[in-house]
Amino acid sequence: MLSRFMRVQTVAGMAVALGAIVSAAQPATFTVTIKAKILLADQRRSVTEVATACGFSAPSNFANVFRKITGRTPRGYRRSLN
Repeated sequence: MLSRFMRVQTVAGMAVALGAIVSAAQPATFTVTIKAKILLADQRRSVTEVATACGFSAPSNFANVFRKITGRTPRGYRRSLN
């Protein structure tokens, strides 16, 4: 699964690979969401590590934002990849 994302070299390509819908009004949120989804695909990383890599100081804040944007918790998203 992760190798599919590693072949993608553009943000637009990542969006297509992840089935994302991009809102031009929120490019920073979109970028964080794409980064989070790519990092969550790597089962070796904890959700806390992903949250930190995406610039969140608290994993709970990351989980709340991720759920608000995607409709799933980070763990729920990760489970859906299997």
